[in-house]
Amino acid sequence: MSLNRQLNLWIAQSESWQAFKDFNLPEDDRVNYSFLQVWDDFYITLFCRAFEVMSKNEWSKEQKQNMLALGQGLVIYSLEGKRESFRGITYHDNMLYAAAMYHLADYPASALLLARKFKQEDYHSAMDKFIAGFLTRNIPNQNEAGQLLQRFLSEGFRPEPNRYHFLN
Repeated sequence: MSLNRQLNLWIAQSESWQAFKDFNLPEDDRVNYSFLQVWDDFYITLFCRAFEVMSKNEWSKEQKQNMLALGQGLVIYSLEGKRESFRGITYHDNMLYAAAMYHLADYPASALLLARKFKQEDYHSAMDKFIAGFLTRNIPNQNEAGQLLQRFLSEGFRPEPNRYHFLN
């Protein structure tokens, strides 16, 4: 699965727009970014494509490049100074998705930096806290998934089938 032409254009525009915002360029110099007019369609498309790519067990080099592009597209919806242009997005959850895309695309250092933008306490579910901890290399030992991973890493523990509901 390769990303379609329109999605690639929106991702490229979002990166340019992000630089525009970072450098605080005058509005007169701003290019007409078509993705801003359909930011919600862009977000939904990014999200759907991310789930499509993640549904596979192994990824080709092209699919990993797609994951990176999807993460780059998602990140603008969470970064301070950009996220204010959008509404209805839970910033910390979205950043977790973007960071996960970077990690799966073999960019763990970038994933770490993105995941550190929010605290584990910002997440409500135990699994989100675990994923945030995993990406920031600070695995929470107070939740079941964190305990299981720590046990596996220290003892080589194999979980019993159906014992850990979050693995199913």
